[in-house]
Amino acid sequence: MKRKLLAMLLVVTMVAGTLAGCGNDSAESSSGSDKVESQEKSSESSESSGSEEVAEVTNAVEAKEAAARGEGSFAVDENGNNIYTAANGTEFYVDEDGNMYKRFDDVKLTMLNNWESQDHISLDQYSTEVAEKIRQKIGVSVETTLNYQDNAANLNKVFAGGDYPDIINGAYWANSGETTTAVQKAARDGILLDLSGEIGKYNWIGQGYEIGYITQAYYDGFINTYGGPIYILPCDIASTVEPDEYNVMIRHDVAEQLGVDLSTIKNTDQLYDLIVKATELHPKDVNGNDCIPVGTRHNGNYYNQIIRPFTDKHWTQYVQEDDGTILPIYISESYLEGLLFIWKLVHEGYMDVECFTQDKTMAGTKIGNGQYIFVAASYGSALGAQADTGLYYSNPELKYDEIVGPLDWKGGVSHSYCRELGKTGTPAYFFPETCANLDAALTLIDYISSREGILTYKYGEEGQDYYFDEEGNLHWSDRDIELIENNPDQRKEERKARGLDVTQLRPVIDREDEWFGPYLSPGDLPEVVEWYKVANMETPSPDAVSIMQILAEKIDGYDEIWAEALGGDLYKTKTEAAFFADTEEEAREILQSFRDYVLSVDGMQEIIDCATEAYHADPEHVYY
Repeated sequence: MKRKLLAMLLVVTMVAGTLAGCGNDSAESSSGSDKVESQEKSSESSESSGSEEVAEVTNAVEAKEAAARGEGSFAVDENGNNIYTAANGTEFYVDEDGNMYKRFDDVKLTMLNNWESQDHISLDQYSTEVAEKIRQKIGVSVETTLNYQDNAANLNKVFAGGDYPDIINGAYWANSGETTTAVQKAARDGILLDLSGEIGKYNWIGQGYEIGYITQAYYDGFINTYGGPIYILPCDIASTVEPDEYNVMIRHDVAEQLGVDLSTIKNTDQLYDLIVKATELHPKDVNGNDCIPVGTRHNGNYYNQIIRPFTDKHWTQYVQEDDGTILPIYISESYLEGLLFIWKLVHEGYMDVECFTQDKTMAGTKIGNGQYIFVAASYGSALGAQADTGLYYSNPELKYDEIVGPLDWKGGVSHSYCRELGKTGTPAYFFPETCANLDAALTLIDYISSREGILTYKYGEEGQDYYFDEEGNLHWSDRDIELIENNPDQRKEERKARGLDVTQLRPVIDREDEWFGPYLSPGDLPEVVEWYKVANMETPSPDAVSIMQILAEKIDGYDEIWAEALGGDLYKTKTEAAFFADTEEEAREILQSFRDYVLSVDGMQEIIDCATEAYHADPEHVYY
């Protein structure tokens, strides 16, 4: 029986595949767990390998390779965990699928979850049920602090203060946004650790950099942009291509009162007329208050969905002007005309003047109470906000389950929900130079990225919290479903107390649908699930090259030019000033002065010339 267990573990490790490992880890591993019994002696393994030399095994990949050669030994510890001990004494936990994770001696890490949060963690995260289970396996735990202010402002404050957590998780959307530029500056200033020598040492970490999960443009332009060093670990990447679900939505009851075929609303003139007519109905929110005609998510996010008809169809941050020039969308004449439409909505009292600066809590409250007649947001987030407030269940007539249009692109080009071949920006991990133990941090993330890890960390106990049906799909228990529908707050507090998902770690690749089935959570809103099924989705040709990939390769200091021209809060400050200008002429002057500034930045004209030349040289295989 013992030899059978060893054989099974060895077969699993070989089937699991190997990655190219290199280098030495920064910390030695030790474990206080006692062996119950070793299935095979290390000396026997050494003899079977034909060599008395002790192999240098310092990471999971090397451990798999050593085990496959018959080196080392397997045992079951006092907690029932399968443990592999390499011939040099380094210990690894072996999960149910044969993946290996180095074991540490009670390493405690800290993490900043740099997303604007409405939640609070008021418990000892080290002592939770989930933390204890993970610690028994790999000897690592993490305590997370949350961010309650603007993401970029908080990130800049942390980087400027010098008192860094071991891990930071936050947005890295690979654009001109403030969080992206803050991370890039921290990398250039030497605040972040280089991960390039660590990527091949783990089971799942390296997949975050694979083209297909992310785009070549994202990798070349925003990850591997420093001549070798890599400071960003992409995470929470969907394992399947998903539709882009951002739109302009209207409340269900208002749409019914208008009696308009929403699919015929294709341009901003038609949208404007619809906004006027809807406002004249004087609808109320769930609390009986007057509605605001048009709003967005926090910080004005996604108002660009309202002005889609002003720009031609594009996949990147670049668009083509009427004269054929390829340039950043934010300074294109067509996009600036779209921003003037937003000015019109603000000037005439249709646009929520707070939406450009409101935080997640305020936006969630307004959307959740049905205070907006129209909302520019992602479909799932709009309905999710209403589920959080309870309106989704109590007043379904007030739901944002009607999509306007969708609006066309410039020239009447139909909009299809599109993704590039891989993500163009992601949530990501960053590791400050003071990280107490990078190996332990990456091992923890590696474990959380496994099937077993995500079940342990997020879903709980099979039989108690969830079960698998005959087809292998995961379902919540009957009790969980009852709480989801009738007392979600109680369920949330119970799960938090147990430590389920409380530290808000994210896997490298999100395989939950792939592993657990499409109806993973009965708490997911059925309209969203159905929308994903029917969405018309498009991706560029697999052999096409992004204009951003070309620019990242050809333009020295590409990201620094972007940071100077479009980074920080300059774009947001200028556009919002235009939105609140007294006249259209004044608004136009503000936007034009901003455009002139960006064009004056050293290197920007080179970017525009290079992009234009590259696209027109091969428009069949270069996309923007």
